[in-house]
Amino acid sequence: MKVRNRRTAKTQARLQRKLAAHKTRHPPDTARVSMLCLVGRQQRHRTQTFVQTVAKRLVEWAPPQAVLVFERLQMPPPQQGQIRGRALRRRLALWQRGLIRRWTEQQAQEQGLRVAEVNPAYTCQLCACCGQRGTRHRHRFSCPHCGAEEHADINAARNIRDRLPVLRGSGLLSTSPEARAAATAGKPLA
Repeated sequence: MKVRNRRTAKTQARLQRKLAAHKTRHPPDTARVSMLCLVGRQQRHRTQTFVQTVAKRLVEWAPPQAVLVFERLQMPPPQQGQIRGRALRRRLALWQRGLIRRWTEQQAQEQGLRVAEVNPAYTCQLCACCGQRGTRHRHRFSCPHCGAEEHADINAARNIRDRLPVLRGSGLLSTSPEARAAATAGKPLA
């Protein structure tokens, strides 16, 4: 999908350049305008199809009676001229804020699953075992206070789980590849 989006962006840029050059000398070119609209529509449909597929897979993957937990991520709109780089500006413009969450909530409701939301502050920086601030280096999280070391995403997921009162202390087994590997080897996850 990333390659297609990049290709679409190049096509849009080329059409916009031609349209701008054409406008200076002639009346509006309806063929180029309609082609530009078509390319944008294809981009939106591709993104929507991707989001629907991901949401459906997530809900199908979740066990019955599960609670899907989202972080309450709110990104403020960028100030004019603050975002440097064409690629980052394009990604932010194409980012469908809340679309994944909306589709996941809809799919979860159809399957009878609950959806909850938690505050994301410090979920990746605090140790899930002792609650103290640890260090994260790429994918490894280590706590200097209790000596716990594990994958940073698993640590953050445990912190998110513990923030939701319904799930706190439930100790539901994770179905991530790392957790399955640890369970088959007989090692405890925490």
